[in-house]
Order: sequence, then C-alpha cells, then structure tokens
Amino acid sequence: LKSFTLPRNAPEEGLRELCYSVDYGPIHLVAMDSEYRLKAQADWLDKDLASTSKPWKLAVWNRPPYRVDEIRSGSNWEVEEVLCPVLDKHLVALSLHGGDPYYLRTKPIRAGKVSAEGVVYVNTGGSGSTTKKTRETDLVAAAENEPHFVIVTAGKTTIKTEARTIYDKILDKTVVAR
Repeated sequence: LKSFTLPRNAPEEGLRELCYSVDYGPIHLVAMDSEYRLKAQADWLDKDLASTSKPWKLAVWNRPPYRVDEIRSGSNWEVEEVLCPVLDKHLVALSLHGGDPYYLRTKPIRAGKVSAEGVVYVNTGGSGSTTKKTRETDLVAAAENEPHFVIVTAGKTTIKTEARTIYDKILDKTVVAR
C-alpha cells in the first residue's frame, strides 16, 4: 500500500487505508476490509452511504458473503450479518469480492433472499491459474471456475458487468438497472 495514495476518510486511525470511499463519475465506491473490525466499518458505512447523492453505490471487500465452492458452502455469516444489512438499507447495486478462487454472480439478494431490489454480489477471485469448482444454489445466477477478470461499466441508468477469460471469451454478463 505504500506505493499508492489512498483516501483517508476511514472512521478511525486503525482503519485508515483499509476502508474508505471515493466518487468516480456516477459511482460512489466504498472499500472495506472484511477481516477486521466489521462493526466499526458498518457504522461508518451507514453514515457514508447516507451522505452520497451518487446514483450508483458499489462496495468492495475481500471475503464474499455468499460462498459456493467445493469446500465452503453457505454464507460468510459475519460479513452477511454485519455489512450486508447496511448495503440493503442504502440500495447498493453491486458488491465486488475477490476472496474465493472462482467467478460467482448472485441473483439480487436482500436480507439473505432473492429480491428484485437486492444487491448483486460478484466474486472475481479467479485471476490466477488455480480455481475451485462451484455448486449451484438458489442464490447463484452464474458461476465459473476458469481464470478470468471482470469489467464494470456504469452509466446514468445501468451498471453492466462482464466476466471474461484470459482468452477474451465471455463467461457471463449482466445489467443492473434502477
């Protein structure tokens, strides 16, 4: 992190450069650390999201709240119980993660259930050569276990995501409109 200048608007000194927010075009992006002091981050996140007038709110952190790989299944309960309700409250459109080695996009989720007004969670941890097999659940819209990257494009009325392999094959794409 010493090579980059990160925003310093975290809730307290111990979280500086671990959680922060920035505005970019129509997006208000919040970055958090899913490993450390979740309650303090959730309190800050609630205030931060309430203060923005940007049409699109996106969240980024490491561990995805919903996991479906061959070893872990179900939720990352700490993240799901502490951070996800704040995203629901402020109608965050998209939440990006990289903690598990596969591509996964959920259906929109609110309060742990599929809902048209929910958050779309995208895990994009499969950039390396080793990925894990995934299992289908009722929350999953798409899952792949190939090395990949994700492109996010935001406009006035939509956010588009597109997952591609390193060979430029499209694995998945979606549009969130509000």
